[in-house]
Amino acid sequence: MAAAKQWWVYVLECGDRSLYTGITNDLEQRLERHQQGKGAAYTRSHLPVRLIYREKARGKGAALSREAAIKKLSRSEKLALVSARGPASRGRGSRARAGRPCRAASRSARGT
Repeated sequence: MAAAKQWWVYVLECGDRSLYTGITNDLEQRLERHQQGKGAAYTRSHLPVRLIYREKARGKGAALSREAAIKKLSRSEKLALVSARGPASRGRGSRARAGRPCRAASRSARGT
């Protein structure tokens, strides 16, 4: 029986300073896909992007719920979350070229 993959919620800061929130069960691979330009239109059109936050989730359902909760936050609340969690929860300054756009028109996609 294969071990369950770890799910992550992450936030990227785009080149225009908008914020993008997503989930993945393979953070390294997802960031690599961002860097290869194999993501969706939103982040491709807002380059460069930088990982500024990551958070482990208990499973896919928990990751989806947390992603939705983060997307409801204002821009300033999201940035406060990033600052409050400290370096252990932040990314390593990775630059990526593309990514998955937020579901629906969230504040993240509008840069708030």
